[in-house]
Amino acid sequence: TYDPQLGRFLQRDPNATGLLILREVALGGKSIGASVFRLDLATHIGDSVATSAYLGINPLTRSDPTGLWFGMAFQLGTMAVNGYLNAAGTLEEARQGLITTFSLSQMLADYSTAQMKDAEWADDWTFDDSEYSQAGKQAQDIYELQLKRGEVSEQDYAAASIYSYKGARSNLRGVSRNKYNARRAAFEKMRPTLWKLEAKRHPQPGGKYTKEQLDDMKAGKAPIGSDGQKMQIHHIRPLMHGGTNQRSNLAFVTASEHRKNYKEWHKYIDE
Repeated sequence: TYDPQLGRFLQRDPNATGLLILREVALGGKSIGASVFRLDLATHIGDSVATSAYLGINPLTRSDPTGLWFGMAFQLGTMAVNGYLNAAGTLEEARQGLITTFSLSQMLADYSTAQMKDAEWADDWTFDDSEYSQAGKQAQDIYELQLKRGEVSEQDYAAASIYSYKGARSNLRGVSRNKYNARRAAFEKMRPTLWKLEAKRHPQPGGKYTKEQLDDMKAGKAPIGSDGQKMQIHHIRPLMHGGTNQRSNLAFVTASEHRKNYKEWHKYIDE
């Protein structure tokens, strides 16, 4: 019930419970007695104790003349749909976040594994240059597939091959692994000849070498040094740092001398 003089509704519920107040206002407070001697609240609000409720809202009786009550199952379904619609954007962001997280984690794991393998590659000179980097190998495979599909030119493919696969080098080395292995193998074959050439350079016994030492060297064998062990040939510039098997890069030393100065002699820094 709306009172235009007060500019407000006289009650919260639409069940006419404010009629008594409205009548008193209309009569200016001159009513002799109450129009209604007894007020039965239940007749106005039905089966609910809420003063703003409609008559017959009890879900147990399925009585809903105003159509404001939804069945429990339908109501729960509506709540679920509303909850999903409200969270749809959040769920999509969460899904994308999880995909990104897992993908990044896998990428970092692969990268870490490749770095570990590269460290092993740098320390073990028996590996081939083509085994330098798993990442480089994967990039090479991708370029080969793109070349077959016509997605990249042969020039781009060649450049990528040189960078990531064919010309792979360790940052700690001054020469490719294949070239190092080739020079090392050549040195092993040259070793007897190198001793013979050294004997020709110092033919007089009693000079740098004794007669017994010269005899061994002429036979292509390593002579016994002053420390009682076979002498060795040292590369002044290590093969792994670009050294060669040229005579100017070789030094004939005793085993003790070589062992004593091993770290210092093999700690080579390019100028």
